[in-house]
Amino acid sequence: MTRAPERPALLQLLLQADLPARPLFVPVLQELLRSPRDTRFVVVTRSAAVPRLETERLLTRLRGLHLAAPAVIVNAMTLAPRRCPLCRATAAAERRELVLLVGRGSRGRGQCAIIQTPLEAPPPRGPVALVRWAGSWTVKDR
Repeated sequence: MTRAPERPALLQLLLQADLPARPLFVPVLQELLRSPRDTRFVVVTRSAAVPRLETERLLTRLRGLHLAAPAVIVNAMTLAPRRCPLCRATAAAERRELVLLVGRGSRGRGQCAIIQTPLEAPPPRGPVALVRWAGSWTVKDR
């Protein structure tokens, strides 16, 4: 009895296959993409109206294709606006958009973490700065 190749081996075969043979691998690739164990999408967005709408549309399409999206990263949030009136107004607008994203995105979905990352200028560079920045992220399960 011949054993079926492991998933990574199947993917390697797909990539090496001649163009006419590739349609035979489409079902295998679809199964791989739809397996929450093997494939996950992490959606990265901003907390503003247009990116929120695009994110909602993407999450709806991923759900329709039965593709797992266990996390949404909301990037560059104004988390500590201090005394600047413009910064406080920006932070308030971002929070309103975040509430809309969490409320609409959670309908009909399984658990999905919302990860908020703070705005940092200039952006972190290098491993030490990235680890420090990652320590400031806020993670909420929906």
